[in-house]
Amino acid sequence: ELGLTHEKADCETFNIGAVHSFDFDEAVPYLARMTGLPIQKVTLYTTSYRYDTSIQKAVDVLGYSPQYDIFRMIDDVVAKRH
Repeated sequence: ELGLTHEKADCETFNIGAVHSFDFDEAVPYLARMTGLPIQKVTLYTTSYRYDTSIQKAVDVLGYSPQYDIFRMIDDVVAKRH
């Protein structure tokens, strides 16, 4: 909502997400357990990397203040599915 309504959001790009970056190696198995879906392992022929994002620009410019971590976000979505 802030990205659509805040006066400083016009023509800007923001990362909107959880309170902290997360490790997919932890989040994916958690998501699989919570949904009952299998994990499909794949081999990527590339160098390994860590995918980090920052919500700091959204915090500084828009006053964005997330309340949930990735696990709480998964929990809430799973609860709404039932």
